[in-house]
This record gives sequence, structure tokens and C-alpha cells, in this order.
Amino acid sequence: MVLETTQQEQEMALQPTESPKSRDSLRLIRLPEVRSLTGLSRTHIYRLVAAEEFPAPLKLGGGERTRASGWLEVEVLAWIESRIAERQSA
Repeated sequence: MVLETTQQEQEMALQPTESPKSRDSLRLIRLPEVRSLTGLSRTHIYRLVAAEEFPAPLKLGGGERTRASGWLEVEVLAWIESRIAERQSA
């Protein structure tokens, strides 16, 4: 018995399967959203990054002069959760 597959079935088989959670963990957010989530100023965020107390941003461009950067949302949310846990344990 020969099984025939349609082109659509073949294309679907080649697509990687991702759970919504794994896709969300790769979401990049820019500084205004980081500020909104944390309630921190731009200066304070970068001071915490320099002190390695906050997730570092990722450079979004490949060029030497690229200034755009973003944070992994999951890392920022984990930082917020750690602050909550720290408060609860105090």
C-alpha cells in the first residue's frame, strides 16, 4: 500500500514544532517595556546591568555602530519574580 501525501502535509512535516511557551521565552522587549514592567528608570536599569544585578540586553543589529538592544522578556520576568521571592523570604 502506497501512502501519498499532499504538498501541505509535507510542508507541515518540515515545520518545527514549538510550544507557545518556548516561543514566548524568545520574545525580545525594548527599553520602554522593560521600564514599564519594572518601574525603574533607564539609568537605574543600566546601573543594575553594570553591577550584574539585572539581565543584560542583547544587541539587535550585526553592525559595529548598532545601538538597538532588547531584553529577553523571560529574563526580565524572572528578575521580577526573584525580587518578589526575596521580599517574601525577608
